[in-house]
Amino acid sequence: MSEVLSGKIREKTGKVATKEVRRNGEIPAVLYGLKDNLSFSVCPDNLKDILTAKGQNALIDLNLEGNKKRKVILKEFQSHPLKERWVHVDFLEVDVTKTVKVSVNVHLIGKSAGEKMGGLVNQVLKSIHVECLPVDIPQSVDLDVTAVELGQVLHVSDLSLPDKVKIL
Repeated sequence: MSEVLSGKIREKTGKVATKEVRRNGEIPAVLYGLKDNLSFSVCPDNLKDILTAKGQNALIDLNLEGNKKRKVILKEFQSHPLKERWVHVDFLEVDVTKTVKVSVNVHLIGKSAGEKMGGLVNQVLKSIHVECLPVDIPQSVDLDVTAVELGQVLHVSDLSLPDKVKIL
């Protein structure tokens, strides 16, 4: 099930218009993909709620005033270097019948036997690239490391993913 995010279309673009959007407490955003590119703004609290509940790869129903709902995924976001806030967000409109390529975080579950013996876990790969339908995008990939011994190495091939998700 996809989440719903509302946005306001921006007629004015550029530095001055973008600063005004931020001053009003919203995030400037761009939609690109299947149809025309659109500049709009979204409420940061609503976006944060969706990303907290469903993760960064959530399939979102974007409801722009005067337009029909569009299925989108978050493609990129820019954060302020000093303050904890977003500066700009890019959304990609997707066709739910065609596969997309996304990056999915890898989460380690449990404490390995090697760690209990004083070893350290070195997670080299924090995310993996996968290809699947937008409705099949996993929020994250969990890897159980409880049986990992000292000196043992796990590979991407050790990850278990749903059949509809292909590792790139």
